[in-house]
Amino acid sequence: MTLGDPGTREGGLLVLEARPGEGHSLGEAEQAIISEVLRIQQEPIQEEEVAGAQRLLVLESLRQQEDATTFAQALGAAWSEAGNWQAALPDASRLKTWGSEELRRLARTYLSMDRSVTTLVESDPLTSDEDPLDVRLVEAIRAMARRKMDDPAAVDALVRRTILQLRMLPRSEREKALELLKPKERP
Repeated sequence: MTLGDPGTREGGLLVLEARPGEGHSLGEAEQAIISEVLRIQQEPIQEEEVAGAQRLLVLESLRQQEDATTFAQALGAAWSEAGNWQAALPDASRLKTWGSEELRRLARTYLSMDRSVTTLVESDPLTSDEDPLDVRLVEAIRAMARRKMDDPAAVDALVRRTILQLRMLPRSEREKALELLKPKERP
């Protein structure tokens, strides 16, 4: 999971990028993020958590300065996002002014689900072979669709939409769907 702050040019935008772990669906990943946001909004944030997050920010800043390529990328991103290369070097002393209650207030104000946009960007199910289960599902759905449709483009569109919907299910449910799609032997 990565977190991006596009800076002063897009002041109210915070970007969270996540990929579900093996065996978890996109819906589960989104629900985990929503649950964590609600936890931050509703429960007291422990000072140790705040201090740990601040240490991670400082550590990440130091890590990116160790490698010339990474540092150049950070400087370029800071310039394009904030209009200022110095934004690549966070001021650790400024971070320490944010306490637990202030962070909760900010989370309630800015991390509102009614102000969020969820997008999905993933590989094309018809050309990706990164998940063997998807490959088998594509084959089964395509075979079924070809029996009912003549237009290859329509078949591909149907298969693509179906796989994208199935990807939202847990892996175990997708495996069950594959079993249902397999042709049954007639007695």
